[in-house]
Amino acid sequence: MRFKSPGGNLIWLSPLLALAGFFLAFINVREGSIGFTVLYGTLGLMSLLVWFDLKWVAIPLMLYFSFATVSGIEMLLIKGFTLQLFCRVALIGYTVVELWQWRNRSDG
Repeated sequence: MRFKSPGGNLIWLSPLLALAGFFLAFINVREGSIGFTVLYGTLGLMSLLVWFDLKWVAIPLMLYFSFATVSGIEMLLIKGFTLQLFCRVALIGYTVVELWQWRNRSDG
Protein backbone atom coordinates (compact mmCIF):
# COMPACT_ATOMS: atom_id res chain seq x y z
CA MET A 1 0.00 0.00 0.00
CA ARG A 2 1.61 3.23 -1.14
CA PHE A 3 0.47 6.80 -0.84
CA LYS A 4 -0.41 8.13 -4.29
CA SER A 5 -2.53 11.00 -5.53
CA PRO A 6 -5.69 9.70 -7.21
CA GLY A 7 -5.55 12.46 -9.83
CA GLY A 8 -8.46 14.18 -11.49
CA ASN A 9 -11.18 15.64 -9.36
CA LEU A 10 -10.78 12.94 -6.72
CA ILE A 11 -7.94 15.08 -5.37
CA TRP A 12 -10.53 17.40 -3.81
CA LEU A 13 -13.58 15.07 -3.77
CA SER A 14 -12.10 12.29 -1.64
CA PRO A 15 -10.93 14.51 1.27
CA LEU A 16 -14.33 16.23 1.31
CA LEU A 17 -16.09 12.86 1.36
CA ALA A 18 -13.80 11.67 4.14
CA LEU A 19 -14.45 14.77 6.25
CA ALA A 20 -18.20 14.54 5.66
CA GLY A 21 -18.20 10.83 6.50
CA PHE A 22 -16.28 11.26 9.74
CA PHE A 23 -18.37 14.30 10.71
CA LEU A 24 -21.63 12.40 10.15
CA ALA A 25 -20.20 9.41 12.06
CA PHE A 26 -19.38 11.71 14.98
CA ILE A 27 -22.88 13.18 14.98
CA ASN A 28 -24.45 9.72 14.93
CA VAL A 29 -22.22 8.50 17.77
CA ARG A 30 -23.49 11.38 19.88
CA GLU A 31 -27.08 10.48 18.99
CA GLY A 32 -26.51 6.80 19.76
CA SER A 33 -27.15 5.49 16.25
CA ILE A 34 -24.50 2.79 15.88
CA GLY A 35 -25.64 1.62 12.43
CA PHE A 36 -25.29 5.04 10.83
CA THR A 37 -22.03 5.61 12.70
CA VAL A 38 -20.54 2.50 11.13
CA LEU A 39 -21.93 3.42 7.69
CA TYR A 40 -20.56 6.96 7.67
CA GLY A 41 -17.29 6.01 9.34
CA THR A 42 -16.74 3.35 6.70
CA LEU A 43 -17.56 5.89 3.99
CA GLY A 44 -14.95 8.26 5.41
CA LEU A 45 -12.31 5.54 5.71
CA MET A 46 -12.87 4.28 2.16
CA SER A 47 -12.64 7.83 0.85
CA LEU A 48 -9.22 8.12 2.46
CA LEU A 49 -8.11 4.76 1.05
CA VAL A 50 -8.51 6.20 -2.46
CA TRP A 51 -5.24 8.05 -1.73
CA PHE A 52 -3.47 4.72 -1.21
CA ASP A 53 -4.34 3.55 -4.74
CA LEU A 54 -6.59 0.70 -3.60
CA LYS A 55 -8.82 0.33 -6.64
CA TRP A 56 -11.22 -2.11 -4.93
CA VAL A 57 -12.41 0.76 -2.71
CA ALA A 58 -14.19 2.29 -5.70
CA ILE A 59 -16.73 -0.55 -5.88
CA PRO A 60 -18.40 -0.08 -2.46
CA LEU A 61 -18.19 3.69 -2.83
CA MET A 62 -19.85 3.54 -6.26
CA LEU A 63 -22.58 1.27 -4.87
CA TYR A 64 -23.25 3.65 -2.00
CA PHE A 65 -23.36 6.74 -4.21
CA SER A 66 -25.38 4.97 -6.92
CA PHE A 67 -28.00 4.12 -4.31
CA ALA A 68 -27.95 7.74 -3.15
CA THR A 69 -28.35 8.94 -6.75
CA VAL A 70 -31.34 6.69 -7.36
CA SER A 71 -32.89 7.82 -4.06
CA GLY A 72 -32.31 11.45 -5.03
CA ILE A 73 -33.97 10.95 -8.41
CA GLU A 74 -36.91 9.35 -6.63
CA MET A 75 -37.14 12.37 -4.33
CA LEU A 76 -37.08 14.68 -7.36
CA LEU A 77 -39.99 12.77 -8.86
CA ILE A 78 -42.03 12.60 -5.65
CA LYS A 79 -41.36 16.01 -4.09
CA GLY A 80 -40.95 17.92 -7.31
CA PHE A 81 -38.01 19.70 -8.87
CA THR A 82 -35.91 22.05 -6.78
CA LEU A 83 -32.57 23.39 -7.95
CA GLN A 84 -30.88 22.56 -4.66
CA LEU A 85 -31.95 18.91 -4.74
CA PHE A 86 -31.05 18.63 -8.42
CA CYS A 87 -27.54 19.96 -7.72
CA ARG A 88 -27.08 17.47 -4.89
CA VAL A 89 -28.15 14.56 -7.08
CA ALA A 90 -25.93 15.76 -9.92
CA LEU A 91 -22.89 16.01 -7.62
CA ILE A 92 -23.50 12.53 -6.23
CA GLY A 93 -23.85 11.12 -9.74
CA TYR A 94 -20.68 12.94 -10.78
CA THR A 95 -18.84 11.30 -7.88
CA VAL A 96 -19.85 7.88 -9.23
CA VAL A 97 -18.49 8.81 -12.67
CA GLU A 98 -15.20 10.06 -11.20
CA LEU A 99 -14.77 6.85 -9.18
CA TRP A 100 -15.52 4.75 -12.26
CA GLN A 101 -12.92 6.60 -14.32
CA TRP A 102 -10.33 6.34 -11.53
CA ARG A 103 -10.95 2.62 -11.12
CA ASN A 104 -10.52 1.96 -14.85
CA ARG A 105 -7.46 4.21 -15.27
CA SER A 106 -4.23 2.37 -16.00
CA ASP A 107 -1.22 3.38 -13.94
CA GLY A 108 1.23 3.13 -16.83
